[in-house]
Amino acid sequence: DGTLIAADAVLVGVGAFACEALARTAGLTCDNGVVVDETARTRDPHIYAIGDVTRRPIPVHGGVMHRLESVPNALEQAKQAASAIVGRAAPTPEVPWFWSDQYDVKLQIAGVPFDADRQLVRGDPAS
Repeated sequence: DGTLIAADAVLVGVGAFACEALARTAGLTCDNGVVVDETARTRDPHIYAIGDVTRRPIPVHGGVMHRLESVPNALEQAKQAASAIVGRAAPTPEVPWFWSDQYDVKLQIAGVPFDADRQLVRGDPAS
C-alpha cells in the first residue's frame, strides 16, 4: 500500500524450494527435497541424488532428516554416493558446517542448530 516504515536495520529471510519435478516424474519420494539415505541413494536403488535438492539423515544429529543447502554438504554427499556405487565403505560423516560472508562479517556454523537457545557472538555487531 506504499507505507514507509523507518528502521535502523532490516532482516530479510529468503527461502529456497527444492525443484522436485524430475524426481517426482521418476517416482522418487519427495518431502521438502528428494529423500535419500545416508549414502545419497533414493528409494530407487539405481538412482542417487546429491546437493541442495536432497533431504537426508544427519548422523551426528541422531539421523534427523534435513535439507542442507551448502557446498560442503554436496561434497560430502558425493563422497558417500561414490563409495556406495563402487561398493566401498563410506567415509565417516562430517559435522555439517556452513559459512556466509555478509559484507565484512563472516558467519560460521558448525552443526545444525535444531532448537538452539544459545548464541555466541564474537566482536561487536554494531561496528
